[in-house]
This record gives sequence, structure tokens and C-alpha cells, in this order.
Amino acid sequence: ALWTIWASPSGAQVVYLARIEPGASRFQTSFGLDPAVLTTLGYVRGFGLGSGTALWELDLGMAVAEADFEDLRLRVGLQATLWRKGSWRIAAGSRLIARSTSNSIYHGQGFGADLTTLAGFYRRGWFVAGSIGYERTFVMHIEHGDWYRDNIYAEAVDGWYRGESGILRGGLAAGFTVDVVEVATRVKWRRLDGGEPLDPPIVGEISFSVPF
Repeated sequence: ALWTIWASPSGAQVVYLARIEPGASRFQTSFGLDPAVLTTLGYVRGFGLGSGTALWELDLGMAVAEADFEDLRLRVGLQATLWRKGSWRIAAGSRLIARSTSNSIYHGQGFGADLTTLAGFYRRGWFVAGSIGYERTFVMHIEHGDWYRDNIYAEAVDGWYRGESGILRGGLAAGFTVDVVEVATRVKWRRLDGGEPLDPPIVGEISFSVPF
């Protein structure tokens, strides 16, 4: 099914929860396999929530191989600490996701959301954390390309389609600071929620954040 080509793992941006304060902002860039080679530019801002700190985040990703502005991913969401004891933290986040892609098989736009829970040990200068998450594309608009009609299915119908399945994710992340620059890396494992593997089954990225 075409929707499987659409699959792309997401997850909350790798943010130093021990360093973000209400009113603090971060500019972030990342590079990695997600599942195509993707570069992402993002913005994070902290705000007060009860006695703790939460953050909202916005990022825009583009496939590197083609550098094509028709292949984009836009995400906006919130993340908050649910529990804290010393340097240990549990946090959760959710984002809305919009994608646009174009290739010889189809041209499409998709809309969905994800939910991620993180647990880790966060110090001011470094952290390690694990995460689990779920992502689903709820609806997509597909226009089939000539190659698809000529070689796969001539009677393919263009239009709106409902997402058939979601993606389960598990991940490990670690980071440290170099002066004011925050460096982090993350590896994520992914499968469809029905248990079927995705190709590639493991993806990863490295990110750099600068406060301003």
C-alpha cells in the first residue's frame, strides 16, 4: 500500500530538560536517517507550567538527497515534565505533523500526530534517556504518478485516504554540552503497530542546539 511509503518516524526533539527554563529559547538543527537522509531546523521555547517547566517546539524537515521543497515535514507540539526526583525525569510530549512529498509513484500530503514518553537522567552538562512513542497519519491526499499507473495499477484513484496503521517507536538518546552548544544523538527502533517491520528498522540522528 502507498501509505507504507509515507511512513516516517518522529519523536520529540532532543531537548536538555535540565537546561530549559521558562522564557528560554533554543535554535536547533539535526541531521540523520529518518528514514530518508533528512535535515531539520527547529525552534524550542520554555514556559512555566504549574511548579515546573514545559516547552513548545516547531521544526521543519527536508530530504537532503533531492533538496526538494516538495518533500517537507512540519511539526509543532508541546512537551512537559510529568515527574522529577533529583536528576531523574519522566516527560511526555505530543505533536501535530504535516507532510508533503513528491516522487514518480505519487504526490501527496498527509496529516497526523504523535505521542512520546521519555525517561532519563538529566544533569546540567549531560544526559541519557530512553523513549517510547506512537505515531499515526490520520488522513492523506494522494495523486498517483504516471509510472504507478503504467506499472502497478492503471485504475488507481486519486483522492483522500485514511491512514491504515501507526508506527511504534523505541529509542535511546544521550547528549552533552560544549560551551553553550548542546550536542545530542539519538537512535530509534520502529515497527508498525501490527508488528510488521519497517525498512530500515533502525534510524538515528545527531542534533545541535544553541540558546538565544
